[in-house]
Amino acid sequence: MELPPGADVGTFLLSDGKLSGAPVDKRPPKALSLGALRDLYLAVHADGAMESNSLCTVGIHLRHVIATLGVSFRIESLTLDDLQRHIDRRARKRYRGKPLSAVKFCSVQLR
Repeated sequence: MELPPGADVGTFLLSDGKLSGAPVDKRPPKALSLGALRDLYLAVHADGAMESNSLCTVGIHLRHVIATLGVSFRIESLTLDDLQRHIDRRARKRYRGKPLSAVKFCSVQLR
């Protein structure tokens, strides 16, 4: 048996010389919901990385987005139309008798 250049010795031996590197996990990544993203984001920043007032404000904004898209909305399916729907919904709201400011979201490209 000959070890291929750059091969992982342990993997090579345990696979009877069939693998030169660790097996690649080909399972698709688990879908991330908007609710799960919110929870992860708030948990990461709750350890002092963000001031509590700012974290509270982020929580408010995330609640507004979830009210539009839903807690189980799949993040990988997010489109500009989804974001515009949220903006349009918020633009119909009033705060202290005045409409919220609405800015069309069309100049940013999503990947």
